Amino acid sequence: MDRNNQLTVEQQLNFVEQSKQNLDQLETVIHEIKSQMYGTLKVRSQQGETLAQNTILTFSGGILLNFSILAAVYQLIAREMQGRKRTETMLKQERDFSSTVIDTVGALVIILDTQGRIVRFNRTCEQKTGYSFSEVVGKNVSDLLLIPEDVDLFQSAFEALVNGPLSTQYETDLVTRSGERRLIAWSNTALIEPVGDTKYILATGIDITERKCSEEQLLATTSRLAALIENLQSGILLEDEFRRIALVNQEFCNMFGIVATPSAMIGTSAKDIALHPLFAAPENFQERSRQILCDRHVVSCEELVRGDGQILERDYIPIFIDKNYRGHLWQYRNISDRKESEKSLQQQLIAVESAMDGITILNQEYEYVYINDAHRQLFGYDSTELIGKTWRELYQENEIVRFAQNVFPLLWQTGRWRGKAEGKKRDGSTFAAEISLTLIPDMGMICVCRDITEQVKAESVLQQANTQLTSWVSELEQRHREISLLGQMSGILQACLTLEEAYTVIPPLMQSLFPQQSGAIFILNASKNFVEAVATWGSGQLSSQKIFTPNDCWALRRCRTHSFANTQNGLHCQHVHPSTSGSICIPMMAQGEALGVLYLSTNSIHLSETQQQLATTVAEHIALALANLKLRETLQVQSIRDPLTGLFNRRYMEESLEQELHRASRKGKTLSIVMLDVDHFKRFNDNYGHEAGDMVLRELGSFLLSNIRAGDIACRYGGEELTLILPEASLEDAQQRANQIREGVKQLKVKSHYQSLGAISLSVGVACFPQHGSSSQAVIRSADAALYRAKAEGRDRVVTAV
Repeated sequence: MDRNNQLTVEQQLNFVEQSKQNLDQLETVIHEIKSQMYGTLKVRSQQGETLAQNTILTFSGGILLNFSILAAVYQLIAREMQGRKRTETMLKQERDFSSTVIDTVGALVIILDTQGRIVRFNRTCEQKTGYSFSEVVGKNVSDLLLIPEDVDLFQSAFEALVNGPLSTQYETDLVTRSGERRLIAWSNTALIEPVGDTKYILATGIDITERKCSEEQLLATTSRLAALIENLQSGILLEDEFRRIALVNQEFCNMFGIVATPSAMIGTSAKDIALHPLFAAPENFQERSRQILCDRHVVSCEELVRGDGQILERDYIPIFIDKNYRGHLWQYRNISDRKESEKSLQQQLIAVESAMDGITILNQEYEYVYINDAHRQLFGYDSTELIGKTWRELYQENEIVRFAQNVFPLLWQTGRWRGKAEGKKRDGSTFAAEISLTLIPDMGMICVCRDITEQVKAESVLQQANTQLTSWVSELEQRHREISLLGQMSGILQACLTLEEAYTVIPPLMQSLFPQQSGAIFILNASKNFVEAVATWGSGQLSSQKIFTPNDCWALRRCRTHSFANTQNGLHCQHVHPSTSGSICIPMMAQGEALGVLYLSTNSIHLSETQQQLATTVAEHIALALANLKLRETLQVQSIRDPLTGLFNRRYMEESLEQELHRASRKGKTLSIVMLDVDHFKRFNDNYGHEAGDMVLRELGSFLLSNIRAGDIACRYGGEELTLILPEASLEDAQQRANQIREGVKQLKVKSHYQSLGAISLSVGVACFPQHGSSSQAVIRSADAALYRAKAEGRDRVVTAV
């Protein structure tokens, strides 16, 4: 609504209000007058009758005057009421007109109160947002229509309107009912009351989403165009109709050595460029340029020589808008390198023509477009005979199929191909040719052909020699590998500590030496009455029995290598399955004695003489390593075992006790020592001889070995004294175990020379670490003291240390 119209209506309303106040004052004055008149009449009535007539006349005159005043007041009120109705009618018309204008205007119109709540919402707002007026009235506009990022901007502008200026402008995103965002440019105006306070805020908005997108697209297009022009390899100069520079790129400045930047040249006269030294030659350059400008015809690819000798090529394009000349565009290109390339190409063409190899160029239809002299001599054709014909004229049918199926697809994929083919001369004879093809994109290909007939013959001879040499090298490499593996096997077997460990490492080593054969290592038992497989390798089931007698193997019976194949008439070892097609048995000898046999199942793979020699060497190494391990184990057992009882000796006991004490101390565990002594052992020797005493100790050792835990250590401490080390056993556990052993020994039935030696009893002393000592010597002394107490207290009992 117009602000002047608003002030007129407000003045009219103020005037009506003032009229009502005047009417009320008038009625008050009339009431006071009446009161005074009634008072006067009362005073005068008390006067004498003489004044009655005058009083009646006066009263009548006052009444008449009162009625006259009332009539005048009522007439004034009626006039004021009519004016008020006219004002209200005008105000209603003005309001209806304003509402119609607000609803029909194309802009968004929102009237807000000072709290930001929606009071008025025009039809354009309903169409843009998808909300009706009844849905939004009374709601805060920032909560309903604005995104969170724009709320602060709206609040600051709104507060500025309420407290400060009459209008503000800003842009925000408006969120519709469907969630779509529209960019709106707002112009807000404060509606001020007569007293100067802001009553409403009138927000008018225009949807600028499409305009903003268009501006951004135009800006992006302009930027891309500027970048394109700036990155062109050509110099660009755009002049208007007055020859003022409208556009120039950096390449133009570089091309003519102009120091000024392109932006600094905009608006300057293009005639100044003509004075630059590089434009000085040739002499007719300026005259030719003036002629072009006068003619205003398109000029393309005109060559000129720059002042420093560089060759330039330029285009001229006049610009007409509505048939009116508006300027022209110069485009310069430095073609010096191209000219040099053309010169170099001409030289290369001469070199190609004089080359020894046949060189041709084919188009995309595989038709010859160029043939050099060497190619003509190679195939016996004149150039005129082949130009326009396809390559199929020069090759056999099988080569044509191969090229179509294999060569050309690979050429299209990689761009190059080189190989051999069989060429066909004009007289029908053929020759071996080496072909090199290079793909030229969108043009065709280059073919280089060379006669390699003599080379092929030489290569065939060389190939045969190379094959033989490769075979020898391969065999040498195999021998070297086998020697290396054999040395590795020997080193690993020598590092093994036990036979069981050796049996574990042999299979993978043998699989490496004989990857295509399966096999096994068989070892004779101590009594040499049977042979047992201790290590096997290879895929599938072993083609031999795992346990057999020495007489079942010809190699053991003859003490020499024995091989068998179904294709030969030979002896078949009884331990080999009859279905086996081939096998070899190699005896493993050490110090003239057979330890076992190395068995290999050859099946359909024949072992060469070299492989058989390798197998024999492997058998010797394994036999020697196993014999050494057996000897080492025997010596080790003899060094730590008591030969009579089979128990560990005292030295081993002392070493083991130290280790177990350290382990128990580290883990915070206990360790118990049990010392046993045979009661009246001297009587066995005296009554039955020393053999009987040895028999008692032997039986006692066997009993202990079979009645202790796997982690317990049983030792012969000396004479008839035996010791048990019980790791992680408490004193109570050790005492219980000692009683069990003592009772078990009583059940032994020992005989010597078929004569019973009677019952055996033990005196036992038990001590525990760390309760009875923190060192091995202390614990042993405690256990020994407990043992002597057991003997002193009557023997055949268990006593614990104190």
